[in-house]
Amino acid sequence: MLKGGAAAPDVMIADYHLDQGNGIETILALRWRLGTDLPAILLTADRSPRVREDAQAKSIHLLNKPLRPAALRALLARWRAERAAAE
Repeated sequence: MLKGGAAAPDVMIADYHLDQGNGIETILALRWRLGTDLPAILLTADRSPRVREDAQAKSIHLLNKPLRPAALRALLARWRAERAAAE
């Protein structure tokens, strides 16, 4: 994880199914550690309403597998533009 005063990332991308825990838990832990509402993307093949609703409730954008690169590029470009406009 972030060591030695490394700068915080602009966005986090996590897979839902991890060896220990899940991507939502990991994103929440990193947000807590950084003390910020870090923009996050959850990648998953799980299309259940439970996963979608849990991600949405925690302000995590969900992208389903198989991932379409254009969808990821568009989301990142939109976030970059929003961030630039806010500065």
